[in-house]
Amino acid sequence: MIVATAIISTLAFAFSLRLSGVVAAAASATDTARSALAAVRNPSLDDDARERAARAASGALFKATGSILVRGLVSAGLLFLPVWLADIGGVARSTDVVAFLTSWQGIALALVTGTVAFLPGRRT
Repeated sequence: MIVATAIISTLAFAFSLRLSGVVAAAASATDTARSALAAVRNPSLDDDARERAARAASGALFKATGSILVRGLVSAGLLFLPVWLADIGGVARSTDVVAFLTSWQGIALALVTGTVAFLPGRRT
């Protein structure tokens, strides 16, 4: 049941990352940084316009950082929920699940499980 709990935990994390919008928020922050860089490099803009663009991007990037952090923490919390429930229910001890997930076998399993769960909903 340790492996099953690890798989469920990894699936919960992958789906919570998708549902929380953390990837979209990170992509939006990247777009903001790119547009600010383009404005700073634009030779047709004067220094004041460049500074306004950089300041606007700075504020947006600070907000995006907070958003990504909160969304990531919620997703990480959902990672531990199945482990905690399995421990409470007597299905698998949390220390055993964590020990498995930190072994090379657990890391490989989490990588494959997370990739399979996350990539089908990816949009390019």
